Amino acid sequence: MSDSSEGGAPIFVELQLDAWIAALGRMSAKNPAMARILHIVDRLQDRPYRTHALFLGEAGTGKDGLARLIFRLMHPEGGACERVFLRGRSEAEMEAQLFGSADGPGVLSRARGGALIIDEILALSPHLQQRLHAALGRQRWTQPSSCVSVLAMSDGDVETAVAQGAFRHDLYYKLCRLVLCVPPLRDRQDDLGHAAVWMANRVLRERGYSRPAELCDERGDAPAPSPSAYRITTASIDALRDHGSGWPGNFRELEAVIERAVLLYSDGLSLEREDVERALSDRMNP
Repeated sequence: MSDSSEGGAPIFVELQLDAWIAALGRMSAKNPAMARILHIVDRLQDRPYRTHALFLGEAGTGKDGLARLIFRLMHPEGGACERVFLRGRSEAEMEAQLFGSADGPGVLSRARGGALIIDEILALSPHLQQRLHAALGRQRWTQPSSCVSVLAMSDGDVETAVAQGAFRHDLYYKLCRLVLCVPPLRDRQDDLGHAAVWMANRVLRERGYSRPAELCDERGDAPAPSPSAYRITTASIDALRDHGSGWPGNFRELEAVIERAVLLYSDGLSLEREDVERALSDRMNP
């Protein structure tokens, strides 16, 4: 699988995606939008098919990981997975990236038989919206090797952009075969514990630590963590839930807090409430 990430660094890391899939399976279905996402994931696992999709939600809510998961479910046999960043690019740069230039083919060609993840679909100019719609209109799903599933993400209000004429009506309905609205972290308090454990494991793994992070629920009937585990106490999760900012940075903000708490303040054996509280208060003043 390939990608077009900045600097050539691979974004489709199987180990991280496997962990993300496992974490998603533990997410709460209490939030209606999250329940719908979990239902779609279940259906695609049982009966995969290829199509286009829109991933909507605030920055840092996990749209990228979800898009890569949907790619895997739609293409269980594998295939190209290209990624293009449009925000901040000129129209000429976007056109060359998407459709190619004298220097080589664009990501639409390279993604044939697989998927193209577009980061910030609202950045497309009207001209490029028209070109993308025309290219997708020529596809035939009965010829899968020549088709591309476009998985488009946006932090903005796509429906309002369509209503105001800033985004093409026909392209919107071409892409919105699946619409997954990822809810913000402030509406998913029940997911803080599982998310914190997943992020602690990623922090530890990326720093070369072999000790796995496990939730230590001393107040419930959950299994005890293994002796070699880095213990995440329920009190530390309570500190995250008590945080009053509303998590405007969503999971990106949570990950920054977890990294500070684990690496800077904890004793290396367990994450305690005071570690989290210090990490939450340890912010750069404006």
